[in-house]
Amino acid sequence: MLITGSAGQRRGALIGASGVATFAPMLTTGLTFTFTTDQAPLQISDVLIPGVPFVRPPSAPLRLACGQGPQLTVDGRTVPTRVSGTFADLLNDRPLAFTACGGVTLAAGANQVTEPQSDVFDVQDVVLGTAPGVRAVAAAAAARPAAATVTSFVCQ
Repeated sequence: MLITGSAGQRRGALIGASGVATFAPMLTTGLTFTFTTDQAPLQISDVLIPGVPFVRPPSAPLRLACGQGPQLTVDGRTVPTRVSGTFADLLNDRPLAFTACGGVTLAAGANQVTEPQSDVFDVQDVVLGTAPGVRAVAAAAAARPAAATVTSFVCQ
């Protein structure tokens, strides 16, 4: 990791097994942290600097646009997803909701939902349901195999 301060000051730091990086002191008005692609995937939950007040997470909802959610595939087809929750949920390791950006048609019988090991998300549950505005299957037709729509995913 490279830490850059005002007036071009630079410090290098390695992130240890504990997830903590330390570097030599500097007097600065701002800090920029630069990470290499060798460190991907990367998740930063806190930046604590002695003598600097802790920054509270925003109270606004957390929304990630379509395509920025988990990298899921259903029966080998990519399913773009979006994420919703709060910043507090994210920082306190509480579940976030994931929703498919569009309908996903499932075949009769077994279907496979996969998430790559390198994905920054950890999908725990997949919930199937009828998308809003889509007519539910009548009880008589329910005995026949029918397509279902993936409407949300829940992650812990």
